Amino acid sequence: MEPLEFDPATQRVEWKGAAVPNMDVWSWGLLGIGVFVAGTALVRLMRRRRDALLAELTSQAREEQHQKRLAEQLEKRKQKKRAA
Repeated sequence: MEPLEFDPATQRVEWKGAAVPNMDVWSWGLLGIGVFVAGTALVRLMRRRRDALLAELTSQAREEQHQKRLAEQLEKRKQKKRAA
């Protein structure tokens, strides 16, 4: 890790040779708020997508079960007609 250097004139701590921007407290605060807002928005979008996908898959499963039941009922009716 590079050594830290404190500049008393600017009251900033700098890393020697590192490409880290010098940011004051307000800049770090705004960056933190931006990261929080972006993270929160991403989580909300992901939850909405998950809920929509779950609803879609649940609907498809119900439809497939319904079709299967109808097919079984038709097969039973055909067997009854053949037996009679």
